[in-house]
Amino acid sequence: MQDVARPAPNADGARVRDRSSASAFGAIGGLLLMAGVAEPLQAQSGPPSPRAFATAYMAAIRSNDPTRVRALTHPATLACINPATRSFFDRMFASEVKLGATLSPGFKVASAKPVTGARMLGLLPPDAFAYPVPPTLLLEIEAEDRSHNSATLFHYLARAGDGWFTLDPCPNSRGLQLLSRRKAAGERRLVPTRQ
Repeated sequence: MQDVARPAPNADGARVRDRSSASAFGAIGGLLLMAGVAEPLQAQSGPPSPRAFATAYMAAIRSNDPTRVRALTHPATLACINPATRSFFDRMFASEVKLGATLSPGFKVASAKPVTGARMLGLLPPDAFAYPVPPTLLLEIEAEDRSHNSATLFHYLARAGDGWFTLDPCPNSRGLQLLSRRKAAGERRLVPTRQ
């Protein structure tokens, strides 16, 4: 499995990163919010345009502050955070700043295209994950890492209030089971065995 923060080059030598594969596990926001276990949707003021989002996002991932990345995440995705998913989302936001630490200062918005057709889920099983609201734009940001290798970052965006935010998929009950098994497997690796 490739490292999410440092993906392997594609056939053209470009490093391509699909953030949706980084967010493999979350929770069904609306149901959890009604159940009182998800964080409430709060009114957020986001960047006024996709280009402004790209500028804010690149500054956030370079800030070494995961809360700045979180602030650019759509409120419907944030509603997926609950006690069972918090550590996953915390790792996801931290991986974004880890990626940012590898990038050179410049970047350009290569495209911001309306989303038509199926939405990519990266490596996520489509029977276990879905976007909490439909993405409306696919934003493509081109940058370079410090070794001058190209990096392309893709983000699905949707408006919330007056601003643009990135979207990550949330799991259904099967996705929550996958998260639970992944967490249990990680805990088993940390427990020393007696010989």
